[in-house]
Amino acid sequence: MLQRKINIVVKKDFIQPSSDWAGTSGDHKSTVFVFDIQEEGLINSSYTYKLQLNDVYALVDLDEDKLRFEIPQAVLFETDILQVQLTISDGEQQVYVSDILDFSVSPNLCVDSVEMKYDGLLDESIVNFNNSLKEFEKLCNNFPYIDENTLTWCVFDGETNQYKDTGISAVVTGDSLAKGAVRPEHLSFIGIVPEYFLVFPVCRKETGGVNQLGQIDSTISGYYTYVIEGSNYKADDIIHTEFCSEAVFLNSGGITRQTLTYGNADVKTTSAYTFVYIVVKSVLDSMAKAWYENYKRTDNYEITDSKIKKAIKDCVS
Repeated sequence: MLQRKINIVVKKDFIQPSSDWAGTSGDHKSTVFVFDIQEEGLINSSYTYKLQLNDVYALVDLDEDKLRFEIPQAVLFETDILQVQLTISDGEQQVYVSDILDFSVSPNLCVDSVEMKYDGLLDESIVNFNNSLKEFEKLCNNFPYIDENTLTWCVFDGETNQYKDTGISAVVTGDSLAKGAVRPEHLSFIGIVPEYFLVFPVCRKETGGVNQLGQIDSTISGYYTYVIEGSNYKADDIIHTEFCSEAVFLNSGGITRQTLTYGNADVKTTSAYTFVYIVVKSVLDSMAKAWYENYKRTDNYEITDSKIKKAIKDCVS
């Protein structure tokens, strides 16, 4: 189908289209809006981008710094003015709401009008397409892997957002490698994406150090103690730290202390302890960091080659 394109520049306090004419009702050409977002603060893959076209809404996916949306002819049918507004949201919070843009629509010159309905058109077509594309990308970003214990293939289930064991053996015969022979990170166009979970400043912070009884003692000057407990405690995992001086593990049976190098050190947590204290010197507190890496122990992967990414997008488009 022939297309006309309207470029729309979007800045924090400015939105300007290249034309204020959206087309003709019943036209053989379709109209495509291209929103060129020129503010870094408005570009975020986690944001939700929504268009309102008169009384109809559509969700639009961000492609680098642009939003592309083709207006269905049904939306232009029997209307003189098409009002368009762009909203950018971060969860429930609105990050940006544009001015309302008015586009003129020329009347249909056909003698016999054809009734066209657009109720639910955007919801059922555009939204469903975007959801399907997201599911496709989700499966592409979560490649199968081999369980190191069972040596069977595990695949990602898009409905539950979890990996499941297929029971299919990855062990091969002959001279070929078995365990881990075809893990995705061995492919040049695949990159592993570790997940990080912040510890500071989520946990509770106390003044002082930890005494020999495992108690936080405010009289031990020059130190802060971060207490990891409850929902902030991830057992049987690894915490990476920077500029921290000591880790103290505590349960009813006693305490265990671990000296940390100020530059970089790992803390191995365990379900045998109910509390973990991480102690830092007051003078280093502004630089101190602690985070969980890859908690849940499921590796995520993404396609790193831009040509392969483009080929996938072209394929689904």
